[in-house]
Amino acid sequence: MFPKYTIWQAIEAAISLALRATEEVRAIANRPPPRDGFGFDDMSCDYDGERRVTFRFTKGDDIKEFAFDMPVSIYRGVYKEDNVYKRGDNVTWAGSTWIAHEDTNKHPRDSSGVWQLAVKAGRDGRKM
Repeated sequence: MFPKYTIWQAIEAAISLALRATEEVRAIANRPPPRDGFGFDDMSCDYDGERRVTFRFTKGDDIKEFAFDMPVSIYRGVYKEDNVYKRGDNVTWAGSTWIAHEDTNKHPRDSSGVWQLAVKAGRDGRKM
């Protein structure tokens, strides 16, 4: 029922297991000691003035950054052909205000769903 080993096979298996265990213990012993995590004292926050906020954690030589874009609407003025507009940008064109639903350089008149009409131009208002 039990496998039959010679005494020398058993000794060889025991030595092999002991050497493997020794290697594992050395590998664990050579790992750097655990460090404390980052805290609020290690944090800075940068804002680019538009949408992007970056949290930066610094402790010694360790630096971790986490950036995200806030989903806010920013008015960019009258539409200009050369500009690339980001998702959430608002422009004015032909008296109406348009909102970009994705990053684009397309014109609102032929945007095929990239731009959404937010405020439609009204009458001139000469006779009220």
